[in-house]
Amino acid sequence: MQATSRFQRFWTGSALFFLVTIFAAVATVAARLLAAHRHLSNARVEYGLQHLPAALLQIAVFSAGLGLAYSWLIARGFRRLSSRWLILAIVLLFTIVWLPVTLQGGFAQDDWMLLSAASVRKLLYVHPLASFNALDTVDGNYRPLGTVLYVGYILRWFGLHPLPFLLGNFFAGLACALLVFVLMRELRQSPAVSAAAAVLFLSRDLIYTPIAWLCALGDSLAIFGSGLSILFLLRALRSRGPAVWIYHLVAWLCFAIALFAKQSAFAVPLIAVLTVLLSPGTVEPIRAWKKHLPLAVAVGAVYGITVLAVFRHAITLLGHKTPYPITISPLVLKIALSHVTWFFIPIDFPDAHPTARLLVPALGLVILIAIATWLRRSPSLLGSRPKLMVFLLGAAFASISLFLLLPNRSAAYYGSMAAFWLCMALAILLANLERASLRTSSMHLGAWLVCVLLLCGYSFVRLKQTGLPPSGGYIWGTYNMADNMHEFAFLRAALDHQPETQVLVLVGEPSAGKEQANMAILAKPSLQRILSFDPKSGFKINDDQGRLPQDRPENLHDVDAYHWTIPLDEANASAFLAGSHTLWVRMDKSGLRVLSPDDAKAIQALHP
Repeated sequence: MQATSRFQRFWTGSALFFLVTIFAAVATVAARLLAAHRHLSNARVEYGLQHLPAALLQIAVFSAGLGLAYSWLIARGFRRLSSRWLILAIVLLFTIVWLPVTLQGGFAQDDWMLLSAASVRKLLYVHPLASFNALDTVDGNYRPLGTVLYVGYILRWFGLHPLPFLLGNFFAGLACALLVFVLMRELRQSPAVSAAAAVLFLSRDLIYTPIAWLCALGDSLAIFGSGLSILFLLRALRSRGPAVWIYHLVAWLCFAIALFAKQSAFAVPLIAVLTVLLSPGTVEPIRAWKKHLPLAVAVGAVYGITVLAVFRHAITLLGHKTPYPITISPLVLKIALSHVTWFFIPIDFPDAHPTARLLVPALGLVILIAIATWLRRSPSLLGSRPKLMVFLLGAAFASISLFLLLPNRSAAYYGSMAAFWLCMALAILLANLERASLRTSSMHLGAWLVCVLLLCGYSFVRLKQTGLPPSGGYIWGTYNMADNMHEFAFLRAALDHQPETQVLVLVGEPSAGKEQANMAILAKPSLQRILSFDPKSGFKINDDQGRLPQDRPENLHDVDAYHWTIPLDEANASAFLAGSHTLWVRMDKSGLRVLSPDDAKAIQALHP
């Protein structure tokens, strides 16, 4: 404890400014060296090193500011801060951490399929209810609010600029952080503890993808709608008279909104049942759950029937199939342990390194054992209301319970809803540690650990923006976004330079062309066909013979029209290309380039 106390004083004292100076000097020297040796063989590494100096300097300045704020709060007494000032602090911190991510962001990977679909589905602009018969073109799932409606209208009002789209992600994430504060107050926690929970949530790397990536907007909407549903359910349990039914109705409506945002809201019935059984907003003992059992069964039935109705509608649109195989697998334990690690440390590895990926659940197991041992030695850290911790941990596990059926969908950011509840449990644990530490030489240990977690989270976010950390997820910081935006600009310029182009052929690896074909739809909607070609696998098209998706109501669930994966034989390909003005574009690690007719013939001749 004494060593921890010394380090606290070191961080908040004059030595901190020495650290800031060192970081600034290192960043400056790194920038100078990079300017002299900037041309590297790996484009992602080059991009990362160019942005690393600024990231290190930002981390240093944030560390200094956080240390000063910590010292000021301890001297003033953070328990005396009003809710109004704490909410303002949450908004300010969220802006400092996440606004740079939003401003530097762009479109990446699956965004292009989403954008190209929204640009041709003009029926949505006339009748928004048509979105409930539309499937998400990215993977064929059914989530109209988080994708179809939002993206369609933003594209209509603001055009093809990333900022208006990503601002929606930013404000949805901010709303979730503020909802953490409101929920904690509803659970009878002090303003300081409630603010700590919100700060922990906004600092977790698990929400990086829902904020930085347009496609992941549905995650934040699902979290917000689910959290609101539980909030009003808690108020219904504490109300009397007609207000009870009004709160229940509003809770169900919020759940319905979350349900149409993303399938992660399917976990809400389990959380709702836990809410009613344990009634965590009251001081009743945990053994009182039996008297709440009839209401819990009723709530579970209503919410469960709602889930089944939406699921049945989605299956009908999908043609009685699901985009991902539904199986029961023991891999769920591995996934749960992995999310424990991702909550504290955003470490992951690509699928090509399966042995290294085992390190993630192994670390999760070590973390769980360490926390369990700590709590066994100090059970008082659970506080006077253990049922509240049981509820929050149960809600967190329920949030990832879908992985019991979908073991292959285990990317880190799928745990963002679990993080929503875990941050509340962690804040309560650290608050109890704070009360205990005041009687020892460790001073304000709980408050200090909140600051450490916030600093670590900010550092992870800034480093992830550089694209240097290994990733097993969907995006490498802003690198992939910048790379895709350059490709789109190149395609649009190339098509504008040759306005007579009728057929576009994208030449690359078998997996290439996924984003670029949809970029071409946006760049030139008057194209007749788009073909994908690889010397190893030949030509490929979408399910409409390579033609661009049409503006018809029956095309609202033409998911495969945005995927160039169907093989095309040489004879039909030659018929499509004959007599047409064709533009061949080569895609490789060095970027995109237009091929001359001779180069195009030479590459086509390589196909066996």
